[in-house]
Amino acid sequence: MSMWKECEGLQEELVKMRRELHQIPEFGLDLPETQKYVTDKLDELGIVHTTYSNVAPDPTLACAKEGMTQMRAFEPDCIIALGGGSAMDEAKFIGIAALYDGDPWDFPLGKAEIEKTIPVIAVVTIPATSSE
Repeated sequence: MSMWKECEGLQEELVKMRRELHQIPEFGLDLPETQKYVTDKLDELGIVHTTYSNVAPDPTLACAKEGMTQMRAFEPDCIIALGGGSAMDEAKFIGIAALYDGDPWDFPLGKAEIEKTIPVIAVVTIPATSSE
């Protein structure tokens, strides 16, 4: 079965989870209750996961390299970006750079083309972000 067919089968459960998640009123970069909700659901579903939470506003390459190192070691099937624009932007960059052998700065400089990425699921928790 394809991943997309499996996702379609989960639609009702995902909508229910989204509604529950949006009842947790957290704003900012530190989202302990939201993160706990998501990790508890992953545990409940038997999905092995790890957490990288060293995301700063306007993330730097140093932060992204730390995340890349963790993703390379963990080899995830996808990345869940939980938060606002910074979390989403860094997750997208890590998803691309973790599968690239060169300098990740090659992408923003136009020295490398994106050929593959770890898929990113964005869970927007801040309604003011411009990334959604």
